Amino acid sequence: IRDMISSGGAALEPYAQTMLPPLLQFAERDEEGVRNVVAECLGKLAAVAPTAVIPQLIALLPSPSAVTRTTVVSCVRFTVTAAAATPLPAPLQEALPDFLQTLADPDLKVRRSALLTFNCIAHNKPTAIREVLPSLLPLLYAETQKRPELVHQVDLGPFKHTVDDGLELRKAAFECMETLLFSGV
Repeated sequence: IRDMISSGGAALEPYAQTMLPPLLQFAERDEEGVRNVVAECLGKLAAVAPTAVIPQLIALLPSPSAVTRTTVVSCVRFTVTAAAATPLPAPLQEALPDFLQTLADPDLKVRRSALLTFNCIAHNKPTAIREVLPSLLPLLYAETQKRPELVHQVDLGPFKHTVDDGLELRKAAFECMETLLFSGV
């Protein structure tokens, strides 16, 4: 399906509605690799048929499943990169604040995916987020702080190893801040 969507382009627009249900079904899989492929497919399909795909993705944002929310937010990155030379589709431009508000999600993986998406948009389409930036910056700054509740020790027999579950999140936040500085938003 990924190869078909990648090579099909605008010819797939009439078939978007029939392709969505199986893709959305796989968005809840446990395997991260499968979810990444689904996010790529959904993102490229959203670039081709935004009026059919974007409303379906918005409807999944309040899903109780964190893996579904992660997949939905990740697919926006692929839509942005698929529409590299053209402006963002109007339905996506209108929905960007909804997707990026997942920076406040309680799940770490959803927030990391939202930060990576935010970074991608800031890098490829910085003007698309200019108006919503004041509401997103406090969420971005909050992710740069070390949280003691995410740090724990793992006992490895004679050794104890400190693990910081928030490290990847902080790295993504600082990368996003760097992109924002250099993009001139």
